[in-house]
Amino acid sequence: MIHDACGPLNDGNLMMDDRVDHHEHSNHSKETEIYERLMKDAQELLYPRCDEFSKLSFILKLFQI
Repeated sequence: MIHDACGPLNDGNLMMDDRVDHHEHSNHSKETEIYERLMKDAQELLYPRCDEFSKLSFILKLFQI
């Protein structure tokens, strides 16, 4: 996911290999989409003027119950 979000890492002599097969890349894309959706839900209010819960925090609270 870091590679998808930030691009290849270059650390002096180390460079991540950009040769990734299509199947592995599609899995990273799906994981990235899931992560981005979770981050969006973490910022989204459960309902207007709700300061206590975000959409994600409320769902996590339900799972705890």
